[in-house]
Amino acid sequence: MARGDDPASASTSFFVCTAPAPGLDRVYTAFGRVVDGMSVVEAIEATPVDGEKPREAIEVIRACVSRVDR
Repeated sequence: MARGDDPASASTSFFVCTAPAPGLDRVYTAFGRVVDGMSVVEAIEATPVDGEKPREAIEVIRACVSRVDR
């Protein structure tokens, strides 16, 4: 979850990381991975941004939670 300096400030934003992001390690929690639909992730990655914020809102309309055994 994205948040400010206060660890309890996470709201409804989250990072979609498309490459290693070691700066987030031990600061944020990874809670999912894409198992289908990488074209959607690539479209998110290609969205123009101002800093970290997309210029146009990106909304998750549907998501599926499933167990993936390692």
